Amino acid sequence: MNLEDLFNIQVKSDLKRGELAEIPDEDLREVVLNWIWAKFNEDWSDEFEVVESLPKPCQYVYACIAVTDEVYNGGFNQLFFNSTGYFAQLAAEGFEEMGNSELREIIEEAIQTYEDNIDILDQYDDGTIESFSASYEEHLFDHLDDRFYDETVNFEDMLIEYIRNHEEYFGD
Repeated sequence: MNLEDLFNIQVKSDLKRGELAEIPDEDLREVVLNWIWAKFNEDWSDEFEVVESLPKPCQYVYACIAVTDEVYNGGFNQLFFNSTGYFAQLAAEGFEEMGNSELREIIEEAIQTYEDNIDILDQYDDGTIESFSASYEEHLFDHLDDRFYDETVNFEDMLIEYIRNHEEYFGD
């Protein structure tokens, strides 16, 4: 079984410019992600460089999806423990470009909270799941997680609208 069968989506790692118009809204996010992911080497060690080489609208979409998915999976705490935190500032800019300044403010506040508490968080960064889990006891990001969840209720609609308005940047 392949991805198309498993998730019932169109996989287009070879997306050409102009082809997004043919993709239904419900598949758009995954098609764009697959196109970007196909540019990474096998171990994703070039993820940051590849994303930075894309046009700004593509960078914003990737960063906003990456940050949203990470925060939904484990909150801002997890975002900053994982390499995805690298995309936080770019996501803040992307949310502003998508018309949601509140999300930009939330992410910038999370970045500032992280920077203000780096010494506390570093004591939990020994590479074990136990210490990572213990870091949640600090409750540094709880209020920001809640605000983020409330503000991203319509994220998928906002994302689709942004991609549709910038289709010319997606594809090779």
